[in-house]
Amino acid sequence: MSSAFCTECGSGLEMGAKFCDNCGASVLPSQAAQPQTQSQPQPQPVKPIQSQPAAVEPAAYQSQQQYTAPAQAAAKAASNETLGVFGYILTMLGLSIPIVGIILVFVWAFGANTNLARKNFSRAVLILGVIGIVFAIALASTIQSILVPLFMELSEGM
Repeated sequence: MSSAFCTECGSGLEMGAKFCDNCGASVLPSQAAQPQTQSQPQPQPVKPIQSQPAAVEPAAYQSQQQYTAPAQAAAKAASNETLGVFGYILTMLGLSIPIVGIILVFVWAFGANTNLARKNFSRAVLILGVIGIVFAIALASTIQSILVPLFMELSEGM
């Protein structure tokens, strides 16, 4: 199993890990407990090629070199937040706009960066919409099959 732990979140690290699987923090080589072999030379770090002019401020350049958590992890964390009452009210108001509501329900139901509660609510709205359309078609065909013969008898009797 893992013999080292992340200094940021305390979760166990895999052998040879460069980043923590839980929080995404950079792992120091001593933390990862990588076995050192004498026969293989260690690769030298490669300096990035500076594409900006030499007058770049060091602080701005250093901020570009820092590791940031993957966008997928940030989007997943944002999508798992709860949706409050006001969020549901705004969702329903957005869906009540005629053409925009149809677009929003599909974006929220199948979007990658959508709140999980809003995604499930939008999928439920789509399912209920399909059930409603099927029910309306069945009801209209039933009414038509009853009324058409009735009107045919009335028109022949006149």
